[in-house]
Amino acid sequence: MSFHRLPFPIRADHQRVFDLLTQVSAKFDPPIVLRIAGGWVRNSLLKLPCNDFDVAIETTSSEHSKVVTGEIFANVLMEYQRQRGGETRSIGVIKRNPQQSKHIEAASTHIYGIPVDFLHLRREEYFGQDHRIPVVASGTIHEDALRRDFTVNALYYNLHTGEVEDYVGGTSDLAKKVLRCPLDPHETFLDDPLRVLRGIRFAAQFDLSIDAAITHSAQSPEIQHALLHKVSRERVSKEITLSVERSGPLRTFHLLRALLCLESTFRFTPAGRTATQSNFASMTIPLEWQPGEHDFIEKLAARIEEVQPPLPSRAVGFFLAVFVHRACAGEDVDRIESVLVDSLKLSKKMTSEVLRLICASMAFVDLLSALCRTLNFSDPLAVTQSLREIIHPKGVPLRVVPGMQPDGVPSTRIELFTLLRSLEDVHYRPALLCAVEFCFHRGDVNFHGFSSDSLYRMIDETLQSDPSKLVECHAWRPMLRGNQITKHLSISGPAIKSALRKILHLAVDYPQLRVEDIIQLAQQSPSYFSGGGKK
Repeated sequence: MSFHRLPFPIRADHQRVFDLLTQVSAKFDPPIVLRIAGGWVRNSLLKLPCNDFDVAIETTSSEHSKVVTGEIFANVLMEYQRQRGGETRSIGVIKRNPQQSKHIEAASTHIYGIPVDFLHLRREEYFGQDHRIPVVASGTIHEDALRRDFTVNALYYNLHTGEVEDYVGGTSDLAKKVLRCPLDPHETFLDDPLRVLRGIRFAAQFDLSIDAAITHSAQSPEIQHALLHKVSRERVSKEITLSVERSGPLRTFHLLRALLCLESTFRFTPAGRTATQSNFASMTIPLEWQPGEHDFIEKLAARIEEVQPPLPSRAVGFFLAVFVHRACAGEDVDRIESVLVDSLKLSKKMTSEVLRLICASMAFVDLLSALCRTLNFSDPLAVTQSLREIIHPKGVPLRVVPGMQPDGVPSTRIELFTLLRSLEDVHYRPALLCAVEFCFHRGDVNFHGFSSDSLYRMIDETLQSDPSKLVECHAWRPMLRGNQITKHLSISGPAIKSALRKILHLAVDYPQLRVEDIIQLAQQSPSYFSGGGKK
């Protein structure tokens, strides 16, 4: 147990909130003690920002009827503000919700624009083998510290004394950069298996080494079984996503792997089955990992982080790194989608972004495999020239001849166009990077000393230097609209969609294409746009 002052002054806007809270606390009889708990204290000691407060309320009376709950205190606070003409805000009562790790009712509001949660000190007792819902009662400050997940989160700033209170050694663990539990980790994780994933998040976010006792406990079959059977998939997804967003994909995956959490995290639902929260463990199957796949994922996760512009979120890059190897190696994309939707509970938007990048990576692999068999990698200058000849337009106008028909085999530029259009507003670089890294990892092409980074940059520079700006094709629009196609090309109904696609493909191969060229082509080769051929 230790008590000490903060080694630096408190921010003025934070101190303003603290002063108001201590003024309100004086209104209670018997007296109450207010402490800022957990994250704000931890981050302050680490000199990291934190702009929300968890206020722990200690009632000095032992009578249950005298316990000041978070809702009671928040209401008194707002009445005090009304009486003195201060700012008042609405109060939200956060009901007990074990699936969201809320085991006790709390009150939530804003003070001077800063989010604040109020809850009283408590102790928790868990009963039974299949329940992580505790019996909660008012507790002492020491009991409250012991029931917290990790020592670095069991720190308190006493608003009345101005001291940091440490009952379980959290200050020392922060200094040593160690993640440790106040109690036996096995007991802590059995009480709430979600704490395993929270530990991964905190260790990744604050660069903490994980205590050996935590690792040993988390790896045990009993804890892994509890993590799979007792924690909602939404909570699993939230913890992993938070970890990735705050600390990056590489560290997160490394810790999931080290604590043997991959099997409970990445699972798919076989065809013909329906997984729900109650039957998830029995209805789903863990992914099988190929030799060397974990190392490839970690390497790729680090590379994706360096790509500019960045992806819509770090989580998208993480899940791309995890699954793209499997997809490019031939695994059914439907199975990957099942993991994203059923096991990880990703949003529709994020699922779509990940799947678009995976499919684009697969298409890039097919293109690269064909290109690599024709490129002379022993001559870098020749590779550069060949890539320009293949990717850049030929720079000649369309020459219309009677009876002209779309080519039976699409050009490489049109394949690139289709690929880039499929990504919509997501940048192509992560998919290109994944494809290049996969081709090198697969090892079926002799690159004659070329590095994957060199080839990636060479292809990217070729795409970027394309005078027709093919990389911006997601924003391209056909030169003729549907009604214009009907007027000039005498095409109507479902055939308009095919004609629009063919016009876009012509514009890809012939960037100087004019509307007059399209009309002339339709006149001299009437079946070009109305036929079923594909460019």
